[in-house]
Formats: sequence, C-alpha cells, structure tokens
Amino acid sequence: MSQPTDKKAMDLVAKWEATGRIVRKVIIEGKRIEVEFDRAPVKGVTLDNVKW
Repeated sequence: MSQPTDKKAMDLVAKWEATGRIVRKVIIEGKRIEVEFDRAPVKGVTLDNVKW
C-alpha cells in the first residue's frame, strides 16, 4: 500500500532537515509536493551527502 502524500512530505522534510537544510514551506497539491528552503546557506552540505 502506498503512503499518503502528507506522510511522504513529512518524510522528505525530516530527511532535508537531517542534512542541515531548513525547510521554510511545504505545498501539497494532489500528489505533487513542493518544498521551499530557507535562504540561509548551509556549509558542507551537498546533494551527495543526502541519505535517501
């Protein structure tokens, strides 16, 4: 069974915040999830360091 979209969004937010990125806003439209980050730069974090 697939997860509800809001659960997937919360998982994405948790993963990004674990890397040090600050999530400012999450927009859910149907199955589409849009994540907006705070503009504060994060030192030493690249997409290669994200554990998916």
